[in-house]
Amino acid sequence: MKIIIVGYGRLGRGVLFQLEQQHDVVVIEATNQRVQELIDRGYPNIVVGSLLAQHTYIQADIEHCDALIACTSCDEMNAVIARMAQQYYRVPKVIARLYDPKQVQLYQAFGIQTLATTLWGIEQAVHILTTSLLETVYDIEHGGVKMILMTVPQFWVGKQVKALNVEHEIQLIVIVRKNKAFLPQITTELEAEDQLYFIAQSFAQERLSLMLGIKE
Repeated sequence: MKIIIVGYGRLGRGVLFQLEQQHDVVVIEATNQRVQELIDRGYPNIVVGSLLAQHTYIQADIEHCDALIACTSCDEMNAVIARMAQQYYRVPKVIARLYDPKQVQLYQAFGIQTLATTLWGIEQAVHILTTSLLETVYDIEHGGVKMILMTVPQFWVGKQVKALNVEHEIQLIVIVRKNKAFLPQITTELEAEDQLYFIAQSFAQERLSLMLGIKE
């Protein structure tokens, strides 16, 4: 997987340490001292530049990024970076570091997943960043059909169910919203944090990934 870490503080260091051996991880940092720390330890994948500049993220190859974590020391900057990654670059998995619990409503309004404490946050971040967005919850072996679970990507919020259904291949059958499950109509609009249950032909799983912007 290609993963971008924005900010090389305690959380960024911990996430990089756990991911660098098995994944393609790029660190974006603007602070000279932290950049030098990365250079001193011999880490090659560093992008130095403004954390809010478009060219910085283009240099980090964000267009082909599978996941991004914004873990600078500023809540507002983390929110902006995460929102940009979701909406403009359509990064499938985005996490933002949250210091001030009072800001949680801002993040929730944007549909951004947050992390709070550093020690627990490192483990959770690694799990979120590296776990597949499409989870097969039931496989009907003889029929070549799977039931697949996923959380709606932020850039699909407001889309209708009919945009996801493909005749004879993919069918969205259940939405879980605010802990309540229901059978959607084709005109039902998706909302942030919806859990989606699909029935899909096994051969159509790759197509579903592409439809939802997931780069497996």
